[in-house]
Formats: sequence, structure tokens, C-alpha cells
Amino acid sequence: MRLAVPSDLSALLSTGFLRSVGSLGIKVATAGLTYLTYVVLSVAP
Repeated sequence: MRLAVPSDLSALLSTGFLRSVGSLGIKVATAGLTYLTYVVLSVAP
């Protein structure tokens, strides 16, 4: 999968920032779901 690379610096920085924030959001959501899974499994009889 090839993504288009913006030619000017501001577009490149904004694209990189948005991708970084998206990746961080996915990692935080994964950590939260993992924590909730451990909580549910520890409470289950």
C-alpha cells in the first residue's frame, strides 16, 4: 500500500502528526481494553 507523500513541509508535518495521533489513540484503546479484560477475568468466578 503506497501512500502519497506531500511535497511541502507543512503538509508533511500535519500528515505525520495526524498519523501519530491516530496510532497513539489505537495504542491507548488497546491498553484500556486489555486492562478491562483483566478486570473482568479477575472478577469472574
